[in-house]
Amino acid sequence: MIRTRSLRWVSVGIVACLVIVTVALLLGANTVTAQNSDQGVYLNKSGSPDSLRVGKSSQNISNISIILNQADSVQSIKLFVNLTSVKSKGVRTSSASISINSIQNGSVTNTSYLDSDNRSFLTATIRPNKTAHSIQIDSAQISGIATNNASKSEKLTYSVGVTNSSTHPSREKRNVSNTSPFKIIDGTINVPDQATGSPQLHRNTPTTIGITVDNLSGNTNSTLFITRDDENEVIGQRGVSINTFNQKESISVDTAHPGGDVKAFLVANSTLGDSDYSTLEQLPPNMTSSALSTDSGRIVTADVYFHNRSYSSPQRNKIVVSFARVSDTIDEKTPILCITSSSQFNWIYSKR
Repeated sequence: MIRTRSLRWVSVGIVACLVIVTVALLLGANTVTAQNSDQGVYLNKSGSPDSLRVGKSSQNISNISIILNQADSVQSIKLFVNLTSVKSKGVRTSSASISINSIQNGSVTNTSYLDSDNRSFLTATIRPNKTAHSIQIDSAQISGIATNNASKSEKLTYSVGVTNSSTHPSREKRNVSNTSPFKIIDGTINVPDQATGSPQLHRNTPTTIGITVDNLSGNTNSTLFITRDDENEVIGQRGVSINTFNQKESISVDTAHPGGDVKAFLVANSTLGDSDYSTLEQLPPNMTSSALSTDSGRIVTADVYFHNRSYSSPQRNKIVVSFARVSDTIDEKTPILCITSSSQFNWIYSKR
């Protein structure tokens, strides 16, 4: 009896093991299928975003590359971009959208914005060409973002992924990588009304002609342009490095064309690119509109002379200035503050 029961239990155990093995094989087969469901497509290059300027509503991402291992079997691809990194820096994305401006070996059929688990995604559905083994996205643009309250930041990345399944981006674990780093950039400048080229007390030559700019801040290498007139003719420029911003000191921009109302534009070098502007060349609207900061001020030159005089007794009433002039190139209407020895002062206007 004991032996018979033992055999029965052995038989039951064998059957149970066979059932477990069979179930495991079936589950294993499903797991492999799930793991392989997206292996026909993978992200080769995740892209290089441009710097995002505070106050700007769009940003370009270049050089995204997708590889198709099984070109004939891939009907559509979903590309997604996770916006969490910029949201954490104060960028509002509720109205964001994505557009693919330049694509090779495929076409975009749909784009969307998704919010899930406190994360925001932009997606683009792409239909590959039947014979394509890769898709190259030369330019994708994120638009509709609000950056007015964003903070200057460095070393940010987007998480970019691709799938050929219906998997929601928030649950996608494969085919995801980070873009190259980018910055959220901003800057400030101030051009106070000022006199330049003024006479010096102990020299016969005037001071060096330069326009002082203060209250500088920024987090990217930039170029400061000084322009005049409505056409924004460049009358001076100077490179401003991150190190200069960190020193928080005023700087002077040399110019051979002082006087009058001027404007200053702080342009990021990444925006400037290879463009180069000479003196008296027009700074184009695309540069002025993309400036990190702008300001304006009035620049004047000044002259003041005393005639040599001799007195037999002290003179306490006043000191006579034989010649004083401020030149502003604007009808010479810049006032001069004249102070007498008795601490009285008068406003007078310069005359040619």
